[in-house]
Formats: sequence, structure tokens, C-alpha cells
Amino acid sequence: MTKVWRRADKARGNASPTYNAAVLQGRWLMAYEPLVSIVSPVLNHADYVGESIESVQKQEYQNYEHIIVDNHSIERTGIIADHYARRDPRIRVVHNSQRLSMADNWNKAMSLISPDSVYCQILHGDDMLYPGCLSKKVAFAEANPNVGIIGSLRRRGGHIECKGVPKDQTVFPGRDIGRGYLQETLFAIAPSSGFLRSELVRSRQPFYPPEFLHTDIAAYLDILEGTDFGFIHEILNFSRVHHSSISSTVANRRRTFVRERLAFLNLYGPRYFTPAELAPLKQRQVMRCFKEILRNLARGDGAIARYHVEGLEMQGQLSGAYGAFLRFLSSLIPAAPA
Repeated sequence: MTKVWRRADKARGNASPTYNAAVLQGRWLMAYEPLVSIVSPVLNHADYVGESIESVQKQEYQNYEHIIVDNHSIERTGIIADHYARRDPRIRVVHNSQRLSMADNWNKAMSLISPDSVYCQILHGDDMLYPGCLSKKVAFAEANPNVGIIGSLRRRGGHIECKGVPKDQTVFPGRDIGRGYLQETLFAIAPSSGFLRSELVRSRQPFYPPEFLHTDIAAYLDILEGTDFGFIHEILNFSRVHHSSISSTVANRRRTFVRERLAFLNLYGPRYFTPAELAPLKQRQVMRCFKEILRNLARGDGAIARYHVEGLEMQGQLSGAYGAFLRFLSSLIPAAPA
């Protein structure tokens, strides 16, 4: 644990079960606060990154490092991050000399956490932490040592997400959370706002599987099988919705979740379900993929149709004459205008 000096009068007004403090000379106290690594992979977030950094600086919990990895932005994201770093030694900015893939940049950021880091908070450059986010998550983690991942309610645009868990429960077997996600009966995980023990980060190299677009979901499904999941029933994170986000520019338009959910069921499903439980889940997702192919063929977007044809092929769900026909048909239709 890292030693942090705090004003005694301030700490009394913000008592927390994680602060085992002794007042020294009536004015100062020593608290043992675990180091939290805030990890921010950023790309072209000039309009938002300053507000994101300031949401960290305004936290009551102050024993943190903020690692910002700029993925060769073409605007002022890196300049803005450097401006804050010059004024706050807890901020470390790394500039990529060339553009990495999204997953590679995220993995690079995760690999840079301090050896002394105890907890890791993910914060993308267009998102924010609400006041009290870090102190409440650290307190929860310290009180529940078997919990490896902690979630909370999250505001995404005008909506509140992750409302699916029972309100009278705060600790869950990770397997239950993973099963509920794959069954689509429970949405409690928001990995882009995730808080987890740093030992879980260090034990995975790379942390994010590079073969997925929704690589953070894949990482969580891999981890949840072996750890408990904690949930704080408060809105502690904000996720921004805007036209240049990866969700808006790629995921929503191509309906990438339809394709990758089938891959998740094939890869992680056998660890969460019996064969009899898994079969109908996979069949339902295969049918969704076929519907995406037909929908995009009908609307004249051959590129997205081919994307889902390839997804079915990769999962061994498209063969024979029908598969050949769909591949041929989608190759005749050009991509729709963006």
C-alpha cells in the first residue's frame, strides 16, 4: 500500500471504511490508500479529453496514476493531455509514433500500469467519472477481497445502463453474470467503464483479445468465470454518445455485436453452459446473422452482408451450396454509401 498524507479535518468529513487512519499531532493523518491506475487509451478526443481528465482530478480519492496513451491523433488530443500532465505529476502521457489497432492501443495502455498498482479503472478519453467513483469502488473492493471486477450504474447519453442486477444484492458469482450476459437475460457489465484488480490485468498478456472488436466484453467473459463480481447501485460513470465514436462509426452501422456474440458463444459458451443449454443460444444467434445478411442484401449493402457471411464461415456455420450462393450474391452488390 502507498502511504498518503491527508488533512485530518478533511478526512473526518469524508469518513470511509477503507481509511484506517490515526490522527497525528491533531492536524494530519496517515492513511493507507491502495494505488489506482486510471487507464485512458485515446484517439481524436480533443473535444472531450480535458473534461475526462478533470473528472479524475476532482475525485475525492487522490492516490492514483493516470495513464493516457494517445494513438497518433490527428488533432489536439495529445497536446491537451500534455497540458494537464505538465501540471499534475500523476498524469503520464504516451504518444504512439504510428497508429495502432484499437485493441493494440488498449493493450499498450493496460501494460503501462505501475507495479504498485492495486486497482485499475478504465476511462476512455470521451467518458467521465462522477464524483465519489474511485473512493466508493476502492472501499467496496477492500471490503470484498473475493471480488475481482466491480461495476456500477452508468449514464450513457440520456439513458441509465446496467440496471439488470437485483437491487438487494451487491456480490455475485462471476459465472452467473457471464451466463446472464450470454443468455441476454442480464446486462450488468460495462467494461469500457470497468474497475478491476490490477493483478487480473497483469496476469493477462495481452489483456484484450485482439481478434475482437468488442474485445473488452471478450476479456470480461474470460475473467468472470473465475472471480466474483461486485456491483454498486449508484451512477458512478458517464459514457458519451457522439457521432465519431467507434460505436457510431463501426459497431452500430455494421451490427458487429450480432457477429461477435456468436463467436463469444462458441469460444466462451462451453465454459458457462452445458451442451443442451448452449445449443439453442447458438441457433438463435445464427438465425440473427442470417437475418443481417438478408437485410443488407435487400438494402443494397454488399460489404456489410459479406461481413456477416464471413462471420458465419469463421464459426463453421456456413457451408455447402447455400453458403456459396450467399457469398456469390453478396459479392455482386457494392457497399452502400457511408
